[in-house]
Amino acid sequence: MKAKDVKEREKVKKIETEFNVKILKPGDAVNYPKQGDSVSVHYSGYLEDGTCFDDSYQRGQPVFFVLGAEQVLRGWEMVLPILSRGERARIVLQPEFAYGDKGYPPIIPPKAVLTFEIELLTFSSQGTAERKTREKKAKADALAQQKAAERLK
Repeated sequence: MKAKDVKEREKVKKIETEFNVKILKPGDAVNYPKQGDSVSVHYSGYLEDGTCFDDSYQRGQPVFFVLGAEQVLRGWEMVLPILSRGERARIVLQPEFAYGDKGYPPIIPPKAVLTFEIELLTFSSQGTAERKTREKKAKADALAQQKAAERLK
């Protein structure tokens, strides 16, 4: 077994102990998002009493965000990397992985346990590639400036 496969299995085991994750529809089992990827998801969010508090399906608009940029709930950030493209799962998030002790009044009460049905629609590493290109360019510019300064001495 490759080291990468062992790490992935360890990550899945850790998540399974912290969250209740149930796969509702399998994905392609090949393509998984990574930190820094731009992702789009559809989701429905439910309170403990079953009340739906938010639903991107009803709005007809998926949600777009960068994985790892702390733009969404911590629980989503932790679960999405184990979902493959097209996969749909039901996840139960304890307050520390959702809105915490304060909640999000008036919609989410304090210390709420939330259930989400979340579907990973698409993702791309375009944001990551663009950032790496900018970093490379910045390094090349700095090196060129350093060489120019050395020539002037």
